[in-house]
Amino acid sequence: MRLHFTLKTAVIIGLFLSLTNTYAQSTAPFISQLEGMNGGKEARLTITDGILNTDYVVQYRLKNATDWIDSPFKIRKNADVIEDTLTGLESDKNYCFRVLQKDSITKDETVSNEVCSVSLKSTLISDTEVRLEWDKIELDMNKDNLISIVYMEEDGANKNWAWLSSLSDTILNIEGLNCSKKHRFYMLISTYSTETEPRRLTEIKSQEILVDPTVIQILPVVKESFGIVSIGSNGKNEIRYNVFSAFNLPKYEYYRSINGGEMIKIGESRLNQFDDRGVDTEKNHYCYTYRYISECGKKSELSGKSCTIKLFSETTGKFQWSPFIIEADSSFIKKEKTEYTINVIDKKGDIIKAWYSTTDTTLQLPIDEYYRYDSTHTFRVLSTIMANMSLNDQVFLFHLYAYSNTISIKRPNEVFLYPNPSDKELKIYSPQASFSYIEIIDMSGKKILYDDVRFIEFFPVTNLMTINISDLMKGKYIVRIYDNKKNLVDTKTFMKW
Repeated sequence: MRLHFTLKTAVIIGLFLSLTNTYAQSTAPFISQLEGMNGGKEARLTITDGILNTDYVVQYRLKNATDWIDSPFKIRKNADVIEDTLTGLESDKNYCFRVLQKDSITKDETVSNEVCSVSLKSTLISDTEVRLEWDKIELDMNKDNLISIVYMEEDGANKNWAWLSSLSDTILNIEGLNCSKKHRFYMLISTYSTETEPRRLTEIKSQEILVDPTVIQILPVVKESFGIVSIGSNGKNEIRYNVFSAFNLPKYEYYRSINGGEMIKIGESRLNQFDDRGVDTEKNHYCYTYRYISECGKKSELSGKSCTIKLFSETTGKFQWSPFIIEADSSFIKKEKTEYTINVIDKKGDIIKAWYSTTDTTLQLPIDEYYRYDSTHTFRVLSTIMANMSLNDQVFLFHLYAYSNTISIKRPNEVFLYPNPSDKELKIYSPQASFSYIEIIDMSGKKILYDDVRFIEFFPVTNLMTINISDLMKGKYIVRIYDNKKNLVDTKTFMKW
């Protein structure tokens, strides 16, 4: 590719000795510094060694090319400082440079070392964080190389260095910027030659870029964060919304929607937890989201929503609930299938049984056995997500939990027989139904026992009857239960061992 030299670029060639100035000059020139070029308007070269009163040609090539091109400029080595101007290089490309001298008689060439410019690009992540990116750096692995990002405030205050651990790095996030200041950034590569004593140093400095966090109006959502919801300690009247983040966010605004409505602001706090009191999870389905506020008062977009699990039951034993929703960036958290477990809770709030595990949101449960001693039981759904979180090139496995609201199911007027089968006694119990006497009938239709107090022990307070069946023959029988008005309450069958 032929370049047209129309853009003026200053090349200043100076005598750059080592810190000790103890070694003798070599006849071959040595480039000790390259500054700028990509995105900038000038490149600065500093050269040591070489022969006085000798003309050197500046050559260049594109960084990804192999052919060197002679520039129309020659640099004459004299005294300590050499100045010349090189124009026409395109400021949006990366170049490699070298200088050489050609013997007019022998045609031999004396060539310097090669140096290549580096580019640095910036993206504001927030008003306190910037992401820097650059092309992969290729350096001689036989040399000692140090690479750093140098950054400071625009006036040079608070200068810092971030050292790169690997040549394969091409991205770096710098946090903790002053959100009210502009900041300067550049990359500095220091390469120490190991072939000579004392060792020679080459420094490559990218062009400086200026980052202005004050231009941000709406901050992006932090991808490395998500919120989860759970029913609080006050049961149906409180929901707790927690924000998990890999970073310390300064302040939060919390939002809520009810039954799919608009997100409305409900609070503001420096805590990453909000207790939403006075809700009614029996009737409503809630979703939550948040935005963070920076120290400079800038607000982010709303985060992904997280929603409660709404449990309801249309018929006894059939449970349905809304899915457990957590919206999070897939690059940060990879969610596996959600698993649901039914919890049965007694009057004290203790879990009697953790019942069934399913990935469905509808489940038919055999709940009859829980109504022997109480006509009402309370149920809730526990949801569990096995998640993989990627953070700092590490993968963490963890669980996300959330409880649904609770529902109480009142058993209709029904009578229970137990144990069944039995060999000595049969208990008849009803949580609500009132009964006064019974009939026992064999399978031929013959009444074996009818309201005989010799066989029946009746406890009207608890609606529990204990019947002695030890004298009955083995087989199957029918029990008819009547109330005190001789109305049939229920009919059951049982087996005598």
